[in-house]
Amino acid sequence: MSHRPPKSEREQWQQTLAPKCIDPRFIADNVLCLLPEMNDRLAATRVSAAIVRARLTDRITIRYQPDGSRALYAKAYYDGDFGHLVYRWQRYLWENGFGSGSMVQVPEPLGYVAQERMLLMRAASGLPVSDLILAGSLEQAKRLMRVSALWLAKFHKVPVPDLPVESPCERMEILKTSALLAKVAAACPERTSQLIDLVHQWKELSLISNFSPKLVTMHGQFRPAHVFVQREAVVAIDLDKLTFSDPSKDVARFAHSMTKSCMEVGGDLSRVAVLAEEFISAYDAHAPGHLANLRYYMSLYSLKQLGKVWKNKKSDDTDKAAFGQMHLAGFQKWAQASSRVTSAA
Repeated sequence: MSHRPPKSEREQWQQTLAPKCIDPRFIADNVLCLLPEMNDRLAATRVSAAIVRARLTDRITIRYQPDGSRALYAKAYYDGDFGHLVYRWQRYLWENGFGSGSMVQVPEPLGYVAQERMLLMRAASGLPVSDLILAGSLEQAKRLMRVSALWLAKFHKVPVPDLPVESPCERMEILKTSALLAKVAAACPERTSQLIDLVHQWKELSLISNFSPKLVTMHGQFRPAHVFVQREAVVAIDLDKLTFSDPSKDVARFAHSMTKSCMEVGGDLSRVAVLAEEFISAYDAHAPGHLANLRYYMSLYSLKQLGKVWKNKKSDDTDKAAFGQMHLAGFQKWAQASSRVTSAA
């Protein structure tokens, strides 16, 4: 989308569409009819429906659970052209190595309802990696890292058509982080000197990391909560932020997201550090030469999270100090790391 529609328009769109999407007649005419297994029992099938995500954005997510069948998800888009484009991307992936029977998959796209600008798909099978990595044996968790890395490496090699190109410099993240740090400095003048020092380190790292990588199909939201594993199959969801960009971004986002989530639930950070190294090393083995800018992105995400912690006035002082120190240590580790990818994880 070229721009986000005004808040009032998004509110009106959601208020109109949300009740319609869960109406039984709508479900029968637009959802069940897409399921071949339901052809002989459409009238007798009961379906529970719920809006699972309807924050004030340009998208709504609905979950449908037919009796006796796997759940379905629908994503409705304010911008119908973009919604149909996402459907085409997902259909392309399903038909080019990421469909049924493959060990790397995307959710099966069932159809696109043009009038409601709605993509319908089957739910991903299995459990999210985010629910699995903090429990069980370390070896089992390492295996999850390896299969997640394999999925991403294979995904990065698929030439999905009509993708927008996103600059490898992550311009918007830089602007957002700079604005955030400026707000921290204004609210906490005692941190100004330290912030200036961190920005100088970040600048030096950006100059060192100024590589021009081979651009790839980037997922854009690749994190443990979006990767599902069942036996040997791996499915990644949320495919509506695909771009053509630097593969290091996806790898850094996954590794950083693990650390951030672990902090929030009070998990074992030393375990997550080992798992992050396993993920990065496995990806590097499958896609050598893709991670030239990994240090830059890992430092960027750590600095951004550090700024959020320092800016948050609602958090407990003890938690703020602990989380701030952890993100600061993460920034320093990556900013000062050697150029070798796997040794710095």
